[in-house]
Amino acid sequence: MASPESKIMYFILQRMNMKRSIDRYFKLGKFDKATSKRPKRKIIGSIEIIEDEFMHRTVYTMHPKSAKSSVCVLYLHGGAYIYGIESFHYDFIDRLIKTTGCSVILPDYPLAPYYTFKDVYDMIESLYKEIFLQEDVEHIILMGDSAGGGIALGLAQSLKNKKIKQPDKIILLSPWLDVTMENPEIESVDKKDPILGISGLKLAAKAYAGDVDQKDPLISPIYGNMEGLADICLFTSTNDLLNPDARKFKQIMDEKNIDLRYEEYAGLFHDWMLFELKESKDVIFKLAEILKSVR
Repeated sequence: MASPESKIMYFILQRMNMKRSIDRYFKLGKFDKATSKRPKRKIIGSIEIIEDEFMHRTVYTMHPKSAKSSVCVLYLHGGAYIYGIESFHYDFIDRLIKTTGCSVILPDYPLAPYYTFKDVYDMIESLYKEIFLQEDVEHIILMGDSAGGGIALGLAQSLKNKKIKQPDKIILLSPWLDVTMENPEIESVDKKDPILGISGLKLAAKAYAGDVDQKDPLISPIYGNMEGLADICLFTSTNDLLNPDARKFKQIMDEKNIDLRYEEYAGLFHDWMLFELKESKDVIFKLAEILKSVR
């Protein structure tokens, strides 16, 4: 059962009318190449943050004030491929670092509609290989929420195909695994999710894919080959619009007899783990266990 605080947040999100925000964004047609927010002052004072440039994009390296960790999380933010880094991403990463002691690399990757998935992977794959060259990094975790979860899984498949070393773990938070939105079960969840809407996601998917088939595994990684990938852990919830595809992904993994740590929560909305809720603390605790296991 959802906690009282998550029910309050659910009500607030409904009142904010976020569900049609992507539709409105495309209707206005005033796209911004730089929608990412910068770290807030309280975050800057809490952890060490280094701002660099990589392939003409901003990349943040964040770690505890004490010292960098040998465990590095390459975190790929969500935002339907059209929105940049939000304040709640920094808040979540701040909690993750304080709890686990890990280091986090957060890239501000290219966004649709000015760029497509090809530009995103050009940057992220190059950055991934660059991280491996850092002497103080012994373990790499691929982690992403929503659209970022889709990139994380797609990247792992691309790395395997190119015979590049896999990360130690892949962690998917409310991942967007199939941008076609063709799963018939999605319709029944649409009215429950106060954040995502089907029509808006279809617009974003078209912009992200460009002229390429949306079932290309780099765009919709659920259609790719999962064999030979690093261990995957997936977090989802029943009121998340993307939950039906998370369940479909679990079924695929079960049928292929491939290990998957699948964590499904009841009654929570999309990306709930990024907010400060009782259930979010549980996710952070489980992430700490996973990161500890790779040391």
